[in-house]
Amino acid sequence: MIKTLYIKSLLSTLLFLLLVGQLFCQDISEKEAMKFNQIPTNAVVDMKHKKIAFNKLFVSNQATVLMFFSPDCDHCEHELEKIQNSNEKLSSINFILLSNRPIELIQAFAQKHQLHKYSNIQVYADPENFMARYYGIGGYPSMLIYTQQHVASKKYVSMIINDVAILRAAYPLKINYCTDEDVNFNNCTTSSSVKNRHSPFFSLPVLMFIMRVRFNFLTS
Repeated sequence: MIKTLYIKSLLSTLLFLLLVGQLFCQDISEKEAMKFNQIPTNAVVDMKHKKIAFNKLFVSNQATVLMFFSPDCDHCEHELEKIQNSNEKLSSINFILLSNRPIELIQAFAQKHQLHKYSNIQVYADPENFMARYYGIGGYPSMLIYTQQHVASKKYVSMIINDVAILRAAYPLKINYCTDEDVNFNNCTTSSSVKNRHSPFFSLPVLMFIMRVRFNFLTS
């Protein structure tokens, strides 16, 4: 009995570590990169109901973050608030928020968070949900980060990530580590001996699910 419980505990721990490792592994594959670097030309809709080609939203020589969200998603609001609170650091990055929900809900979301005050944050409706399907998005909030050269760098699905993770993905050649005192990416150091290193991402709902699976396995 004890031996069986020990084996179950060991296997469940290995499963937990494996799933967490998969969760945190967000490098884009070569096949995905080839696809994502072909930025779609399909139209999205701005908050004035005007259609615009998606690739036209990318600004020359500027890193871009696509954030897929739903207006009624609490974690999406939390992610957006983190971006807004760190916008001094992230002001060089072009944020494109995309949702497939009715435009009236997206407008209310944009108004609630006063997105009109942020020149680097744009929000669009994707009524056909083409972009989420194209980028393989299966949950919210999710991000696809492009470098200044518009090369797909990182993909985070159903995760809340912080400003350092965004900066590292947007400027992979400039940043290795950042500290709390950094104002923007120009102040980040490439030294490995840095204090106050951030955890680059956080996905509480997924971790809770993994822990529940582990508990059910142990008690079965």
